[in-house]
Amino acid sequence: MDWMESKTKADIVDRVTLGLHPGAIILCHNNGTYTAEAVDEIISYAQAQGYRFVPIGDLIYKGDYQTDQQGMERKPIEKSEVGEQSE
Repeated sequence: MDWMESKTKADIVDRVTLGLHPGAIILCHNNGTYTAEAVDEIISYAQAQGYRFVPIGDLIYKGDYQTDQQGMERKPIEKSEVGEQSE
């Protein structure tokens, strides 16, 4: 709900921190009026409660996958493959 113009920084912080639980995914929108201000407080609160932040791929994918900067899920290149590609 951070994208709604009627939501204040406090509204956003309260909604996220009250709903926080192990495995929670916090979705923030880049056009929310107070989202950027709320994120610092949300992160501080969550870390003080013992939570840690991980890439979404770590929560979703099992096995050896990672999410690249374009949001694509890929298996990491093996070190042995790197040597083969450069030859």
